Amino acid sequence: MPGIYVHIPYCVGKCPYCDFVSYVSPDISHEEYVKCLLREAEIRSRCLPGTAFNTIYFGGGTPSLLSPELISRIIATLRELFPFRWPETEISVEANPESVTGLWLKGVKAAGVNRLSMGIQSFSDRDLEALGRPHDSSCALRALDKAVAADFSRLGIDIMFSIPGQTMRQLEQSLLTALSRRVHHISCYELTAEPGTRLWHEIHSGHVALPGEEEAVKMMDLVENTLVRNGFVQYEISNFSLPGMECLHNMNYWDNGEYMGLGCSAVSYINGTRSRNTASLRSYCSALSQGELPVVFREKLGREAAFRESVMLGLRTLRGISIRHMKERFGIDPVRYYGNRLEKFISSGHVKKRQDRLMLTREGRRLANSVMSELI
Repeated sequence: MPGIYVHIPYCVGKCPYCDFVSYVSPDISHEEYVKCLLREAEIRSRCLPGTAFNTIYFGGGTPSLLSPELISRIIATLRELFPFRWPETEISVEANPESVTGLWLKGVKAAGVNRLSMGIQSFSDRDLEALGRPHDSSCALRALDKAVAADFSRLGIDIMFSIPGQTMRQLEQSLLTALSRRVHHISCYELTAEPGTRLWHEIHSGHVALPGEEEAVKMMDLVENTLVRNGFVQYEISNFSLPGMECLHNMNYWDNGEYMGLGCSAVSYINGTRSRNTASLRSYCSALSQGELPVVFREKLGREAAFRESVMLGLRTLRGISIRHMKERFGIDPVRYYGNRLEKFISSGHVKKRQDRLMLTREGRRLANSVMSELI
């Protein structure tokens, strides 16, 4: 299910844990950036004649800083340049509470957006302050209520756990508040300190401490138990949805499917080749003004590398991987390929083999990074 990712690299501020490419006060206007982005789309359409896509996903950064008119222009142009397999294409936009208004929601819905993903992270003021978020709990609730009233086909929110100083009660209350607002999808991510971020430096200087591993596991258990008890299906380690409300764009990533990335720092994976655009906003626009793609990295994945990557991504999902599908797609049997390493994890209860499928157990999901590192 090929998808199109559109990167919007604008933010009102840089959160201390964020390592995504974003700019707070760039000298490239939104209008100029979108003009360059659409030029990139036009160039790529000539390189990929006839390629059909299923989803469009606006990520960032903060896509909700773009006006509905610019988002509408991007969607309309992509529909002109590329064929889409479904009449009801999933079109997702990430939004942050502080930049959402009723008029903006109405405008992007009219433009064709049918899935909204709101980066709330917590409904606790104490948690939000620890995360350095630019909104408070009141702002989050107002924005979420406006999104519910706008009646998107699919509405999702992000929640974080393992926040410095976070209690189990604060996490549970955030989950219950989300459930009370009739959201369709909840992504729950453990806060991690990515190298080079302000949070990473604060932790290594001893000014901040994340909850320990035992506490993080308890929080993960609380997330799973609370959401599943309330009718949500866990379909990936960090993602839960009401039945049939999964994010199709992200499911394509976990299937290691093809996707095209547009925008500053965006990544593409087409015909077995992965490429990445420059992270420099000015270099991105400069290359496109000369009619050149702003690609700074390109690699062709070999059969084994693509196989291992597909295994790693597939094991993140609750359904795991199909042994038969891996044989058909890559000519490699994962049971024979991993041999004793896989048998070790099956014996320890971290991986289970159920007929044609291999999947992580609940215990395996708690140690997913360790399991993956040995299988990659």
